[in-house]
Amino acid sequence: MLISFDDQDIVQELRQFPDEDLVKQLSAWVAEGHGQPLDLSAPIELPVDHRHGSGRCIPGTLVLSSDSLEFREDEKHGFKIPPQQIRDIQLTSIGHGDKSDARYMNETIHFMQKTNVGGKMTIRVDVPTIMTLVKYLAQTRSKQQVLRPQTRP
Repeated sequence: MLISFDDQDIVQELRQFPDEDLVKQLSAWVAEGHGQPLDLSAPIELPVDHRHGSGRCIPGTLVLSSDSLEFREDEKHGFKIPPQQIRDIQLTSIGHGDKSDARYMNETIHFMQKTNVGGKMTIRVDVPTIMTLVKYLAQTRSKQQVLRPQTRP
């Protein structure tokens, strides 16, 4: 559910949608000019849990700047790419089996080039972090459609 409020905290709009449409709905909301743009004059650091192929989650950091997205985890998995090399973000699953905390979702970021984590990476994040990523992509990559919905497997 996405709820928009005015300056006096009165509900202006309410959108209900299935979980798998979260990125699509947030992208549309940002495209409509809602919300403040990110201040990229200094890098923004976002803590994430990187889901490895084995299912293990390892803490890492995404660093967003006007000219790059950097991932810091360790020497083997760290990388830095221009934001234009991010193809899209897709909801992968909610809670990754941990039903005790529905605030967290798994998002898969697909890249146009291979990185130290491969052509994609899955991260466990909360909704505010997803919103920050959606805004970041909208600000740094306005020429092409970067976000697409995914249906659940």
